[in-house]
Amino acid sequence: MTEIVGGIGSRNAGDPYPEKFSRGVALLCLCAVLACSAFAAPADLSEVSLEQLLQLEVVSVSRKEQPLSKSAAAICVLTGDDIRRSGALNIPDALRMVPGLHVGRIDTTTWAVSARGFNGEFSNKLLVMVDGRSVYTPIFGGVFWNAVDVPLADIDRIEVIRGPGGTMWGANAMNGVINILTKSSRDTDGTLVVAGSGTQDNALTYVRHGARLSDSLSYRVFGKFQNVRSMGGNVAGQLGQPWLLGRTGFRVDARLPGSWELLVEGDAYRGSGGQVYGSTMPEPPYFQLLDNPIRQSGGFILARFTSKASQTSQSSLQVFVDNQVHRTPLFQPASTTFDVEYQRRFARGRHDFIWGGNARTARTSYPTAGGGPSLAAVQDNGLFSGFLQDEISFSDNLQLVIGTKLEHNTRSPKLQIQPSVKFNWSATPTTNLWASVSRAVRSPNRLERELDISLSHSSTPEGVPVITRLTGDLDYGYEQVVAYETGLRTRLTKALTIDATGFVNQYSGLGVLQLNPARYDPSFNAIVVPLTFANGAAGSSRGVEISLIWVPKPWLRVQNNWSHFQLSLRELPSSMPIARGPTSGSFPTWQNNTRLSLNLPRRFELDTSFYGISALEAYNIPASLRVDVRLGWRYSPNLEFSLTGQDLGGGNHPGYISESSTQSVNPRRRVYGQIQWRF
Repeated sequence: MTEIVGGIGSRNAGDPYPEKFSRGVALLCLCAVLACSAFAAPADLSEVSLEQLLQLEVVSVSRKEQPLSKSAAAICVLTGDDIRRSGALNIPDALRMVPGLHVGRIDTTTWAVSARGFNGEFSNKLLVMVDGRSVYTPIFGGVFWNAVDVPLADIDRIEVIRGPGGTMWGANAMNGVINILTKSSRDTDGTLVVAGSGTQDNALTYVRHGARLSDSLSYRVFGKFQNVRSMGGNVAGQLGQPWLLGRTGFRVDARLPGSWELLVEGDAYRGSGGQVYGSTMPEPPYFQLLDNPIRQSGGFILARFTSKASQTSQSSLQVFVDNQVHRTPLFQPASTTFDVEYQRRFARGRHDFIWGGNARTARTSYPTAGGGPSLAAVQDNGLFSGFLQDEISFSDNLQLVIGTKLEHNTRSPKLQIQPSVKFNWSATPTTNLWASVSRAVRSPNRLERELDISLSHSSTPEGVPVITRLTGDLDYGYEQVVAYETGLRTRLTKALTIDATGFVNQYSGLGVLQLNPARYDPSFNAIVVPLTFANGAAGSSRGVEISLIWVPKPWLRVQNNWSHFQLSLRELPSSMPIARGPTSGSFPTWQNNTRLSLNLPRRFELDTSFYGISALEAYNIPASLRVDVRLGWRYSPNLEFSLTGQDLGGGNHPGYISESSTQSVNPRRRVYGQIQWRF
């Protein structure tokens, strides 16, 4: 119990928040609980009880619907109600509630999100999907989170897997999978208007309309506009621009003859803003901070046919086209992806098979200007894969799952094999034990193979110019992990559940920047210090993740997530030294978040969240405590008001620092009011 509350009430050396503030927060929570116990409303706190939570159907573990309690993976589900009551205004903020996931805000438009290590603005070991559609950019293998702006009111749930998902989802699902699942249009009849404003989020307007045209056909359309004030607080002053984003989209759900169903959805967006950019100069002082305007646009369209002849006989065919454009004065990466996927499920005796294949082509372009990074102008890349999984039921209480995925990248001659073995044992009706061994890989991206950029300028004491240049390596290969995991899910009482996971990951081929001998280059008339991407490191990580949910009263819910993480790395034998590699200091050693949700009389709701993380040594960011509070009032079933405060503890340190820049932005206290009206 000491570990669970230690992130809030304990006082360690280096903690940035004062002891009196910590005690005040604890006293405030205690007073709220005692006061509400005298006159709390009898209504249930959430639409999902503890028993229902364990029986939630999830699809991200095995590409089929199965109860969360019988999923052999470290999976967390954020329901739509969890997101609403958190007060989050964007998906990264909502993901802070997931155990073992680290979310750091870099500036107004940029986040660092990762699971089990290796975090950063360009983190690339986490696969992110929306309704099964991958949203990572082929340029650097990561995600532009400001473009993953799914309206929160449309989200049914977010399924988050910590740990490899390569057998089912392929390359890039190396350390985890995030699958954002939106509501069926059958569940969004009528019109919804959301409007809000705050101290940083100047304006948010969202309008959605849905209807059923018949018993078998429904649709919804939406439009959204957002204006976010620049976070400022930079060492160079109020640099940066406000973030403006407009988005519109639709979804259609249809039941076809027989057992077939059709989903068609799409959206388009356009945004503009800016971030602080550290630019190198050939003359003293060799470095300057600039306001870097950003223009983003894109869209997608997806169609999926699904047949469900029975609980164990299903098939689906999915096709989507996705376009992303990200423009700045220095570089303008753009990508267009076409993806086709088929899967089939069938049962034979005690065996439950699922197999499928995927073909994806991506055309990427990277025009540059003004000394920005240089890549080949246009490149086509293909990714082809097939998978097979067999779930063997030895009894109703014991299942063994064996599967593998074969994957071929047209830019790499080697076929990648990503197998896994899992088992799940229902020891009692309320207790499940699971374990797994799996292998996953991460595909090299274009930056790692083709980049060519000057990182810095300086000079020798004699005045000879010195340029540090970073280049890619066409032989850069796959990063690999072999993961060992085990977990326990149990409902100790009707009011208390625990979900615990332990893991050990063994990594090889991790990316580093390799230092090559300096040389005089007449084309630059300078001494050039070459850095090159290389698979030059290996290592291991281990950790524990514990989630506890306690509902002592129908009107009170307490959830605590605690995680501990360690990463050790070593250089592989090489003739060249390593200038920079992955570091354990980019991910917190421990994290602890506690959420208290209360239903008050007269349809009021109070939600308080505490997010404590250890220091990030790689960026000299001290340990911190973030406090969010939301007060909601459901005036009627169709009208809701809310007031949310975020980062109420303040702070004199950045949330995270981009690996491409040295400047920092300090998050400020923020207050935000919102109204939701359904009619």
